Amino acid sequence: MTWQDSDIDRLALLTKEQVEELKKEKIYTSLQLLLAPSHLLEKHFGKEELATVLSMLQSQVNGFYRILGAHDIVRVSTGSKSLDAKLGGGITSGQITEICSEQRYPRTLFCYSVLLRFLREHEDARVLYNDPSTKFRPEKLCELGSHYYLSQREILDRILVFRPYTIIQQMEIFEIYDSNLKASRNKLIMVDGLGDFFKFAAEKKNIIYHKIRAMENFMLRLNHLAAREGTIVLLSNSTIERFKDKTIVPESDKIIGESIKTNILLHRREDATWEAKVMSSGESCSVQLSLSEYGFGDTI
Repeated sequence: MTWQDSDIDRLALLTKEQVEELKKEKIYTSLQLLLAPSHLLEKHFGKEELATVLSMLQSQVNGFYRILGAHDIVRVSTGSKSLDAKLGGGITSGQITEICSEQRYPRTLFCYSVLLRFLREHEDARVLYNDPSTKFRPEKLCELGSHYYLSQREILDRILVFRPYTIIQQMEIFEIYDSNLKASRNKLIMVDGLGDFFKFAAEKKNIIYHKIRAMENFMLRLNHLAAREGTIVLLSNSTIERFKDKTIVPESDKIIGESIKTNILLHRREDATWEAKVMSSGESCSVQLSLSEYGFGDTI
């Protein structure tokens, strides 16, 4: 279905008074409303009301979204000041950040700690935990949460766990998001083990091709959702060693790499410290980290 621009009089979310005020600003259609400067819209809408109106309009126009102002971007600390500095202040909303490691434990602990800081810093925070690997353990998260001064109720009441068992079910995450998180101001999606879910081993090439295309489609939609809704998206994945040059890279990088804004590769060094290699916008840098039972931090 092709989207058609329409008069703002037809928008059910607007009151008659709001329509009249917007027309005084020479805003007559839905698209003009979507493209209007933020300072102008803030004169006629409250912050939450404006977010709802723009989100509704954006959802009707595929591939189109407003660029968030700097004051709208949410950042969550990784626990390391050095790593936060390399990331421009921490894990950032409006994009997908991929956390990779050879073993599951370090990337899971990293993501858990970010998730808990997000819940601690935002009382209205909501989390959608996409668990295709079925390895999410709420008791482990709650145990870690006590170090962040969060009770079990403060954690579990704000996390919705989704466990798909087929590729078709995996795509239902977008409907679940719209029904349960879309209206929230601060939201985070955690996709745990995407590479484990889209298995490519099969006897028939057409099955492999179908799964690769499904993975590409999923990531494109997830990337669009993150940018359109200003949502933090964490993607937990494995690393592999590239055969031709022995370089460690994210698993499925050739398939989903274009949808990933930032990669963080966690690697244990010979001296038992950890290194985080940050790759973003074609550039890379490394930060040395320490690992404790609470998460990652700066080395002393």
